[in-house]
Amino acid sequence: MKVNIVRAIKSITETIDYYQPLYESIVNAYQAESANIKIKFTTENDYVIGYSVEDDGEGFTNKNIDSYLELWSDYNIKKGALGSGRILCLKVFDNIIINSQTKDTKINLGQKVNINFHRHFEFNTIEEVNPIESSSANSSTITEFKNINEDYVPFYEKEKEIFDLEKIKENIFIRLLPMFIKFNNDEKEFSIMIDGTKWLDKSNLEKRFKEHKFEKDSFIITKDLSIYNKGDEDLKDEQKFNFTLLYRIKEDKNENIEQFYGASDRFIHNFTKGVRLDSLPKGQGGIFCLTSPYLDKRVKDSRNKFNIHETNPSKESPVVFTEIKDELKKLLNKILLHKFPETKKEFTDRKELAVEKFPHLSRYIKRIDSLTMSESDMLAQAEKEFISETKKVRKEVEIFTKKIKDGKNFNEKAYEEITQHFTQVGREQLADYIGYRQTIINMLMEIYVETAEDKSSFDEKDIHNLFMPQYTKSETSFHYANNVWIFDDKFMSYNYSASEPIVAQIVSDVTGKPKAEIVEHQRNKKLDLIMLYSNPGSEWKDVLLVEFKRLNCSIDDKEKAINQLNRYPKYIIDNIDNVRSVHAYTIIDIDPEFVESLKEIHGFTENAFGDKDQKISAYYKYNPNVKAHINVVSFSQVLEDANKRNKVFLDILIQNFKA
Repeated sequence: MKVNIVRAIKSITETIDYYQPLYESIVNAYQAESANIKIKFTTENDYVIGYSVEDDGEGFTNKNIDSYLELWSDYNIKKGALGSGRILCLKVFDNIIINSQTKDTKINLGQKVNINFHRHFEFNTIEEVNPIESSSANSSTITEFKNINEDYVPFYEKEKEIFDLEKIKENIFIRLLPMFIKFNNDEKEFSIMIDGTKWLDKSNLEKRFKEHKFEKDSFIITKDLSIYNKGDEDLKDEQKFNFTLLYRIKEDKNENIEQFYGASDRFIHNFTKGVRLDSLPKGQGGIFCLTSPYLDKRVKDSRNKFNIHETNPSKESPVVFTEIKDELKKLLNKILLHKFPETKKEFTDRKELAVEKFPHLSRYIKRIDSLTMSESDMLAQAEKEFISETKKVRKEVEIFTKKIKDGKNFNEKAYEEITQHFTQVGREQLADYIGYRQTIINMLMEIYVETAEDKSSFDEKDIHNLFMPQYTKSETSFHYANNVWIFDDKFMSYNYSASEPIVAQIVSDVTGKPKAEIVEHQRNKKLDLIMLYSNPGSEWKDVLLVEFKRLNCSIDDKEKAINQLNRYPKYIIDNIDNVRSVHAYTIIDIDPEFVESLKEIHGFTENAFGDKDQKISAYYKYNPNVKAHINVVSFSQVLEDANKRNKVFLDILIQNFKA
């Protein structure tokens, strides 16, 4: 054969459907003017391991043999042949066995041809194929597919299903719908038998089309081709490309929807997100098939993609997929509004709900116009556009800045446009972040409620890792890889943080002082969490210290926490210069016994932000000897305070977006 078959197979990188060779053979039979097609399945343990297709087309004449021996032959191209189907079939099976008989003509007797086509097939001429003269009044071809290729076996094992003939029939009908449309419109008779039983012929296909109640609609894309016309007289300056949508919508309890591009008499691939209908009104199903001569000429050898660029037009493919999808989307919306007028209100309600949940995406959600897009798909598309817009505005600012650096005149109008753009996107980014924080708070509040009876299920380690993973430092982790904002946003301006460090390590990290110089009884004391934060350039430092205790701990453990909050600040101010103040926290369960101890023994006062309900409470005391603001806070109070702060900010942003 005049090609490296193994390399040709490797050039088809897409995964092929197991029944794709079957579909190819049926299409080949149709293009060979066959009137009768017989399909047989070979099964083993109730799974299909091979199949064959017999047709009464013209058989392997010398012209057909010559075409078969030439990959990507133009023979039968006008009928929709792609010239590479046999290579595609070898992606699935090792052997394509062909037994063909041509009929007698007035000039020559018929001939028999037997071909075992495989990956190492080497025949290059008709003589090497060796057709045998054989008189016959009829012509026929049997194509048998055997021995699943070892490279394909993993996909076969993953996707195989128990033999279900009715399901296979329906798949054939959908996959070859463009061909059956032609069958239905042709005058000639035809018949398809499966495993010895008639399945389709002219009369029951017509009946099937009437039952499906298929309708047609179309659109035209007009393109200016003058930019590609450089002395090419056959190329018109303007060309119209016609696209036809065949569809049917009917009651279907399973609500199945088939939506695909059809070309060269076959299914190519499904409509993609943004065009695809996620659903039809309850109890409705449908089939939507878009075809076009433009698509027919641009099918890839895999039969599941097109040689059409998504966004960049060219002389070979002047209409890009973005244009096709835009027009298809308009057409689908028109059909749905006509069939189901209530669709528009439902769509508007879904958009409003999506905007309510994610206000920072409102600008992008409002652009969406695919009437049946689900809320989740809306959000996915809006999020994608938001990320793209963020990159775009950053690039705009960089380019504008570079122009100023390069000495170009300041353009006030351009500056105003860029300022408006990055202010808008910045507001959206901020709302995204605040919304993310609200999601975290909501989750934690839900966890706290759910674990109220068994607080051991959300222990000290869980709480600790929430704020900052144990045994990490700001040097070794991303600067904002923590959730200390739950306490207060001011703590996010830190320049040093450590989780579970000993005092000697903290002092060494911050000052460079040798560990041996630190007082021995302080040296190895371990703190749960420490942060040093200050204004840039300031010599003064503020400190955050946090001690975590498991929920529902004993009164002795709680007293221990108070002792630690009074001692640990001293270890820091004794060893680090210019400490202005220490904010010391313990997150702990607060019950009546502990409240009594806090107020009457330790001299704490109820925090102004605490609630009278002691399940939600916070207590405060200032220790001037160690410059420490000591806070005893319940975990629920921390969450409530964070929730109040965050919601105020979020509500302002939501109102801003609504305005």
